[in-house]
Amino acid sequence: MNRSSSSPVDHSFRSFLGATAAILLVALFVAGLRSYRDLSRQRIQQSALLRKIAETELRIEELESRIELLRSDPGTLEKVAREDLGMVRPGDIVLKLGPSRSDLEGAPTTDGS
Repeated sequence: MNRSSSSPVDHSFRSFLGATAAILLVALFVAGLRSYRDLSRQRIQQSALLRKIAETELRIEELESRIELLRSDPGTLEKVAREDLGMVRPGDIVLKLGPSRSDLEGAPTTDGS
């Protein structure tokens, strides 16, 4: 029997096997490409989250410093009470000069508009 001669069944089986292997390779390539894209997207999201965590930790440190200042420095506490809360000391004279510009900008006009 001569090995160099191949039957039509062997040839069609090899063609089928080759086509199946090619399809399988294309499917693996597409799946790998999709996975790589997903991985890249997740890495970008992770970087954004790490940056946000760092910003939040910095803000926490700033707020903790301010809390400590408010607890330990009476001058800072008085400044906050006066400026942010509008508080006055007994005996202070309060002058009301009218609405501020920011109050006037949001107020309705007298012509009804």
